[in-house]
Amino acid sequence: MRATEPHIHTAILASTFITAFPSLVSDPAGTLLWTFPGLALLQAIYQARCLRVLSPTSSSGTGKKRVAGVSSKIISSLLATLFAATVGTAALYVLLVLFGAPATTHVLPTVLCAMHMALLAVAPLVYKYRLECAIWREVLGGRAVTEECFAGAVGALVGAWVGAVPIPLGMDREWQKWPITIITGAYIGYTVGKSLGWAYPGKRLPL
Repeated sequence: MRATEPHIHTAILASTFITAFPSLVSDPAGTLLWTFPGLALLQAIYQARCLRVLSPTSSSGTGKKRVAGVSSKIISSLLATLFAATVGTAALYVLLVLFGAPATTHVLPTVLCAMHMALLAVAPLVYKYRLECAIWREVLGGRAVTEECFAGAVGALVGAWVGAVPIPLGMDREWQKWPITIITGAYIGYTVGKSLGWAYPGKRLPL
């Protein structure tokens, strides 16, 4: 069952987004807002159930690490989700603005887009790697060893960047409204990257 749980999470995430897409087109901000709690819960469960995290060195003096208990996993997952929803959202909001998001208009949709991206890309990384500075230097530098968390985060960011391509084409379609294509690209990139990272772990991205 454990081996299939990451795939179940990916399937639920993808099917939920597909189901909500018509609503996203008609009301981007409202849809991103009401789907946010469900995404937060889904990511928190995925982190606690599917990602293995080692606790700090045990007090036995052996220097070995022990696997974190259930309660520790739940608390860590909730804290990682909260961190992503606050600090991660702020960082990604600034990044979106620097990459061309409207700074004085569409503030709420941009914030909500950043919140969804933070739960997808940031929360699993924070849960798995905690505050390990050496690992975070590799993650932020794009040099970390590929696994589903890191590959999913890279996929979400690349997908959001690619998703910006249709916006300036000027076709005046409903699905081109900000930030529909951005968040769609982020979800697609995350699910693809996460699946590839799970299937081909231990690689390094050619960055």
